[in-house]
Amino acid sequence: MPAESYIYEDGDEEAELEFLRESLEQMDNLTDKTTQLLKVFDIRLKNLGRIIAPIYKSTQKLTRLYDNIEATMGTLDDILLFFNVAKDEAATIHAGPDESELLPYLDSINRLKDASDALRQLDLESAAQSRKEIHELLRIGLGNLSQLFNQWLKQHSGGIDPAAYVNASEIPTFPTDTLKLLSMLATYLNLVNDEVSYDLRLTKTYATIRTRHLQKSLAQFSEMCSMYVRGNSLEPLPNQHGYDVASRNSLAEIRF
Repeated sequence: MPAESYIYEDGDEEAELEFLRESLEQMDNLTDKTTQLLKVFDIRLKNLGRIIAPIYKSTQKLTRLYDNIEATMGTLDDILLFFNVAKDEAATIHAGPDESELLPYLDSINRLKDASDALRQLDLESAAQSRKEIHELLRIGLGNLSQLFNQWLKQHSGGIDPAAYVNASEIPTFPTDTLKLLSMLATYLNLVNDEVSYDLRLTKTYATIRTRHLQKSLAQFSEMCSMYVRGNSLEPLPNQHGYDVASRNSLAEIRF
């Protein structure tokens, strides 16, 4: 191979090496610049973190404040409802309880009781009138329930004539279902009313009405016994009801 060819190839290799050297230098420069940029970026990120940290904490505080405000507004809405509960429940309370559907009336009294307890904790002059109205409705409502207690009790306490039944097992007793209703109503009245104890009042009412029932029943039985005794005397006496004692005597003999 000619010498000129070797010279040419050596020149090409030197040119390529020079190009590679320059390229490496440029890459080194780019690497240094990139490294510098990354360092600067890292420093700025750290600075940004220090700047954002107080903002983040402030945002957390704002979030808590917002949640507290939302909760406070919800509580205020509930309190405002308590101010209006007397107006909302007045018609139901004044109408009185429905014997066949007592639950709505009890729910109405429960709402009044909840409102009374809530407003009692508020030392606000604006709540005084609402408390007064609620207290009056509670008095009326509980009074109506007390009257219902008396009504249910009297329905089965009108007195009976024992002589009208051949066997003692036939004599009617106080209905179990009504007795359960009376017990439920008495328990409810004591739980709801924290000013007046209904225990003694309802016990006295029950004792009075049932005593009258017993007295009336025994009075009829006593009259029958007296008629039986008079019918076996020497001279038959006319009965105060206008019919012959002899016929009543035969009936009394059958009952005995």
